[in-house]
Amino acid sequence: MKRTHARDRIYCLHHTAWGWVALAATDFGVCNTCLPVKAKTKAIQQLKDWKAASGGAWIEDPRAALLINAVKQFDAYFAGELREFTLPLDLFGVTLFRRRVYECAMQTLPYGEICSYGELADRIQAPKSARAVGQAMGVNPIPPIMPCHRVIASDGGLGGFGPGLDMKQRMLEMENREVFKLR
Repeated sequence: MKRTHARDRIYCLHHTAWGWVALAATDFGVCNTCLPVKAKTKAIQQLKDWKAASGGAWIEDPRAALLINAVKQFDAYFAGELREFTLPLDLFGVTLFRRRVYECAMQTLPYGEICSYGELADRIQAPKSARAVGQAMGVNPIPPIMPCHRVIASDGGLGGFGPGLDMKQRMLEMENREVFKLR
């Protein structure tokens, strides 16, 4: 299949130790990830949703070097062996505010560290935007590369997490954090 424009996506499904993940990338970098799900059909549905939302041509090429590297890094992360992803990212279409939030989280929240939504808002010099930071975390297109799971509520609770609070707690526990009570 011939590429029609620079933002065409390649994608793959991959089974990790934690379940099925879906990954999508452009020529510029990883653009979407789906955290592990137990049922392959859920990961396939995520791919279909991305395809419908993209409006671009999709190319099935799981041998693409970027996705092969991404799959290796996901395997290592979910095995507890990788502490930092080193993948190029394509954040095309992400608002400037959300881009600031994501870049700050990736730069200031290393493996095993946490902060609150308010603290992250302070870090981007927008102290009254804790809710907006939470909303940005809620639509994070590239978890766990962008570590939204490391951002918690100011009262020490888990806050929210699209893939579910059980997954968030499991990821924090894997990163050797204290066990948080689900609230």
